[in-house]
Amino acid sequence: MVKGEHTQGKIETVICKGKLFCNGLDHGGRPVGTLGDHDRRRFDSDNMKVIRLIGPGAGPNIENRTSCAELRTNGAGYTGVSRPHAGIVTTNFIVDRIHKLLSQRGIMPTTIAQCDTRLEHSTSNRNTNNIMSNNQEFVLSSVHEDAETLRARFQELGYLLIKKYIKPEKCDAMLHSFLAQLSPYISYDEDAECPAYNGTPFSGTDPIWDEVYPKMQALEEFHRFFHEEDVLELMKTVTGTEAFVYPIKMARISTPGKQGYETPPHQDAYSHHAGPTMAGIWVALHDVSQEMGRVKVLPGSHKKGVRRVFEAEGVGGVQCEIFPEETTWHVSDFEKGDVLIFHSCCIHKAEPNKGDKLARISIDTRFCDYGAPVFFTNLEPHHSWRIEGLNWDSIYRDWKSEELQYYWRDYPELF
Repeated sequence: MVKGEHTQGKIETVICKGKLFCNGLDHGGRPVGTLGDHDRRRFDSDNMKVIRLIGPGAGPNIENRTSCAELRTNGAGYTGVSRPHAGIVTTNFIVDRIHKLLSQRGIMPTTIAQCDTRLEHSTSNRNTNNIMSNNQEFVLSSVHEDAETLRARFQELGYLLIKKYIKPEKCDAMLHSFLAQLSPYISYDEDAECPAYNGTPFSGTDPIWDEVYPKMQALEEFHRFFHEEDVLELMKTVTGTEAFVYPIKMARISTPGKQGYETPPHQDAYSHHAGPTMAGIWVALHDVSQEMGRVKVLPGSHKKGVRRVFEAEGVGGVQCEIFPEETTWHVSDFEKGDVLIFHSCCIHKAEPNKGDKLARISIDTRFCDYGAPVFFTNLEPHHSWRIEGLNWDSIYRDWKSEELQYYWRDYPELF
C-alpha cells in the first residue's frame, strides 16, 4: 500500500494482486476537486479517478468502482480510464515508477507491497509465432470503384489497400522533412531511394528516439497531412459520412538490428478504446520491401470482436488472441503513396526489419464517423505519456497557422 499526504488532502493508492487502485486523484495526478471544466466533461469524477504512470505493462483498462477505479498500464506507459476488458494486470516494474511519480507529485509514499503482477497468459495463444501461418497478397482496391463496393469490401475483409493514392511529391516532402530531424542517425540513400540508418539501431523507447521524436511531432506538415482534402475524401469513402480525424498522429521508424521490438498482433479497438466506426489509416512514405518489415493484417478478424490480450515482446507489450484457424495473413510489398485502411477490430502487426541498412518510415492516424465517442488518450501527442516536455504547447510553438491547433476541443463526444 502507498499512502501519502498532498498539500490539498490525503491520497491513498493501493496495489493489490498486481492491480492498482487509486482514490482521490484525477488523470493528471492531482487531487480530485482541482478538476477543470474540460476534465469534468471527460469522465464522472465520482466514480472514475485516474493517475498517470510511466512504465511498461498491459493495456489501459478500468473497472468502475465506487469512489475508486482499477487502472492498468500499457507498454507505452500510459494509464487511463476505459471500459471493462479482460483481466490485465501491471508488471512489477511499475512499482518503482509509482514511487517516483508520487514523489514528483508531492506525495511521499511510505511502503509499496510487492504483488504477483504477471499478465494472464495462455500457452496456446501466448506467442503467435508458434502458430503455423501463411501469407497471401493484399486484395487491392481502387478509388475508381464506387463507394458502396469499397465499403462492402471493407466490412468483409476489415481493410482496404489503395495503391499509390498519395501523390509522390507529397510523400517525398514529408519524408525529407522527417529526415532533416533524424540527422545524423538516419539519412536518405539515393541509390535505394529509401531512408538508411547510420550505424545505431534504435526503437520506440531508446534515447535516440526520445531525442528525435519530439522534433518530428513538432512538424506542422505532419499533422496537416491527414487533414488535407485527398485524405479526408478517402476517409469519407470508408465512413459514408463526415469523418473526425484523431488528434494523435504517429510516425513509425523501423531500423535493422531491432528484431523483437516490432509491433505484435493487436487491435486498435483495444489500444485506442475505440468503437466500430473507428479505423486506422497508414501511409507508406517510400517503397517498403519484405526485408524492411511490412504491415500485415488478418483478414476478417474484425468480425469476432475485441479479443483478449496477452503479454508479448515489442511495441505495446501485449498481443491479442489469435484463434487456431486464423492462419492466413494478407501482406505485400508497399510502394510510395500506398494507403492501408483497417477496421478498429482488424488484427494487424509489423514484420521485423531484417535488412542491413535501410530503415522504414511510415505515418498513420485514426479516424471515425463524426460524432462517435473518442477516448481522451487519443487527444494527446503520441509518446507524450513517456517523453518529458512533449506536449501540444511544444508542438505548436513554431507553427505558422492556428487552424489545426486544438481543433478537437469542441468535438461533441470526448470521454
